[in-house]
Amino acid sequence: MRFAHVSTAFLLAGALASLTACWSESVEVSRKDCERLRDHLVELRMQSVTADHDQHLIAIRSSLDEDFVTTCVDGARASYIECALAAADSDGLGACAEPTPPPTTATAP
Repeated sequence: MRFAHVSTAFLLAGALASLTACWSESVEVSRKDCERLRDHLVELRMQSVTADHDQHLIAIRSSLDEDFVTTCVDGARASYIECALAAADSDGLGACAEPTPPPTTATAP
């Protein structure tokens, strides 16, 4: 059970990181879009659950609560949601994330 919570945390952290990475040039998305995304993320995570199905489902749904939907509505790109909804598994979801530019380093004067 502990392993399942850790892997759930990684999947959810990845999904949230992907959302925030896609905030620039945000296209307005609807609450319905974000609810569909949340439901799809739950489905993707449940694909690998082999035991304690009900407990995992409750834990995952509680992790992707109203805060997730609000974060999504406030800044996710429609193109990210479209890609994520088309993802058939966690690898496909990971392919939707846009690369984060490397940090710029200050040069000494």
